[in-house]
Amino acid sequence: MDFIKFWQETQKESMAQPLNAKFEDYPFELDNIEVKRVYFDGYRCGRLDGLYIRAKGVDEKKPIMLFSHGYSTRIFTVNRYLQWLAAGYNVLAVNVRGQGEPINDDVPNNRVVSGIMTKGILNKEKYIYRYIYADFLRAVELATTLPESDGTVGVFGASQGGGIALMLAALDDRVKFITALYPFMSCIEYGFEHCSGGPYEEFWRYFKLFDAEMKTKEQVFNTLSYFDNINFAPLIKCPVLMGIGLKDTACPPEASKKVFDTLTTENKYLHKYPAHGHEDIWAFEDLALQFAYRERLK
Repeated sequence: MDFIKFWQETQKESMAQPLNAKFEDYPFELDNIEVKRVYFDGYRCGRLDGLYIRAKGVDEKKPIMLFSHGYSTRIFTVNRYLQWLAAGYNVLAVNVRGQGEPINDDVPNNRVVSGIMTKGILNKEKYIYRYIYADFLRAVELATTLPESDGTVGVFGASQGGGIALMLAALDDRVKFITALYPFMSCIEYGFEHCSGGPYEEFWRYFKLFDAEMKTKEQVFNTLSYFDNINFAPLIKCPVLMGIGLKDTACPPEASKKVFDTLTTENKYLHKYPAHGHEDIWAFEDLALQFAYRERLK
């Protein structure tokens, strides 16, 4: 398996593209907060969008907290990110391609609410998550080159966002720590076999509709192995805070635990929530904020 070579080549190609970043004022009437709508070019094609949030009138260079979001949703509204400014960060929140605001370009599936999991599934070169992951490598580049950035990034993500966070920690050493809640794309074949609802169900529908005897199963999961966090985990050296809901049927907790156990970093912390499924876990968000604050002070 040429996993490392594949991602080295993808990252090299991604970084060779200009970002072509554009910032626009975003109306938010708090005198001490500056919010910008940001646009930049995604991997190979299309424009990405997001929000950049910082304390107004503060010239000190700060680390950036980078956020993505769950599958078929979008980034939060501004108020959900303001606590991270109190922890000493500026915030860059980026929509996954096709899952944010409509943009006038040729990218298909704008504002998709379901259905991209099998897009390009028989070819790792063309699989949709190669584009999504490379988009977020470009988001790290944008974050670290902002005028107010100190050149480092922390990443917070839940579900799809948690999977993206683990990938970024594996591939970019400017990522100084991550917090990942029930990370998606973890031990994918196990998730496929044990899920009940959620994005992995799309693989079952794919086989029902297009390959009832599942003759392409090996090919499908060979593609997915290049995007599975079980293979990114051994490359991660930075601190990791992970949370799992033990009643989660969309991203089975056993799969996330397998990834956690594979992490080689000395600074890794797992919190288990027996009463929670695939949902907001407010206690974990409090832990994540304090974790980020401590990491900034190191």
